[in-house]
Amino acid sequence: MLRFSRAAIAIVLVPVLALVVQLATAQDIAPDVLVKSISEEVVVAITRGRESMVGNREAVGSLVEAKILPHFNFARMTRIAMAVHWRRAAPEQQARLISEFRELARAYVFRRADGLP
Repeated sequence: MLRFSRAAIAIVLVPVLALVVQLATAQDIAPDVLVKSISEEVVVAITRGRESMVGNREAVGSLVEAKILPHFNFARMTRIAMAVHWRRAAPEQQARLISEFRELARAYVFRRADGLP
């Protein structure tokens, strides 16, 4: 059974939100303000829905999809990760890679949440 504490939330959010910092530079919002804003939104959402989220992967997934993942440019991140190999991939392969990269980020959050007390 999952229990969410402020420390547990921080352990999950810090690595994920660290990636947001580099993406925030392209936006009008300062990176530290963006990370703080997202963190506060997630903490409020978890606090309000604590009972419904414990052991409920769908609820956690919805929260991740709604509050965290929209702040990532997965197409850009995938292109950077693939480097010179990106140009060699067919458009269908590129779309699949972007989708898998997004799922990897989502799965990372779930793995981190599952290991928390």
